Amino acid sequence: MSDPHLRVLVVASCPHTAHGLTYLLRLWGYPAHAVADGPGALDAARSFQPNVVLLALPGGEEVGRAIRRQQARPVLLVGLTEDGAGFDAAVTRRNSQQLRLLLASASVGVYNR
Repeated sequence: MSDPHLRVLVVASCPHTAHGLTYLLRLWGYPAHAVADGPGALDAARSFQPNVVLLALPGGEEVGRAIRRQQARPVLLVGLTEDGAGFDAAVTRRNSQQLRLLLASASVGVYNR
């Protein structure tokens, strides 16, 4: 079961990835918003106040760190990559079950405030 209070920001340079993930997250019951680049992510994070940020773009680690610096509360940074370096967690792009479990665990953790 999803937590409707856990807001997820999708930052993906590929429009198909952004649209598909946002659709899936909303289908699961999560409020979700998608942007295509770093500057858009920083603006969206200010207004949307996400608990979780999914990053699938070059330089995603830097964008995630910038978002974390501007947030007043903890945010879970998830890289949509095989290599999770620079992120709190990593999820492979085609593993929706792994993403769903990660979000479920985030909803009971410190990222849901």
